[in-house]
Amino acid sequence: MNIEAVVLYTTNDYRFFKVAIENLLACGIKTHVVTYSHMWNGTDENEELLNHSRNLFKDNPNYFQYLINWEPGHKSFYWEAVGRHLGTQEVSDECDYILYIDIDEIVDVEKCKKFIASKKYANYDCAWLYNYWYFREPIYRANALESTALMCSSKLAKNVPFIIESRNAYSNFTNTTILGKEDPFVHHYSWVRTKEEMLKKVRNWGHNTERNWEAMVEQEFTHPFYGTDFVHGYSYQIVENQFNL
Repeated sequence: MNIEAVVLYTTNDYRFFKVAIENLLACGIKTHVVTYSHMWNGTDENEELLNHSRNLFKDNPNYFQYLINWEPGHKSFYWEAVGRHLGTQEVSDECDYILYIDIDEIVDVEKCKKFIASKKYANYDCAWLYNYWYFREPIYRANALESTALMCSSKLAKNVPFIIESRNAYSNFTNTTILGKEDPFVHHYSWVRTKEEMLKKVRNWGHNTERNWEAMVEQEFTHPFYGTDFVHGYSYQIVENQFNL
């Protein structure tokens, strides 16, 4: 199976960038990274870091980086949708399945290779992938699993019209499943951040108006990690910092 990845990236996630891309490429996955001229709420991007990120993999023939010019008048979910739609259309005609994964979702190389070789996903139009979920530090892993990364038939995905949704736009097919619960290979570090990084995240992401995120972040950093999170209320275990983040 020929797998290609579509990845959205802003420099607020720079700490994950190198290892996330290295691991995808090490799995033989052609990787399409979509960047933006501004953060999704219109604040300035770090152009120096964007260029540095591009230069890290400029000599790799399986790495592609694109830039979308931000303009006012659209909410964050619009820019998320624009990025995934662009990346999807850039995927090659030889691709069988597209992996929709964010830069803070890092794959375990050997487990990912084993999953790809199993071809379990080939029985479905698309498959959500179970992942481990982390909070504050890369050693705090939730005891509950999530499923946010998505593999979708490239043929079907390329025919999905532009829709202002998250990855759900590419899972709206009858033959959909969730895979990998017995041995997840995706590690989701969405909330592994400093206070400054976490505040920037909640100001820019698509869910920014759903709760008073900034107040919750401020409260969280008034104390050490207490063994639960303000997002889901999960319980946690301490694990190895697998990717030296």
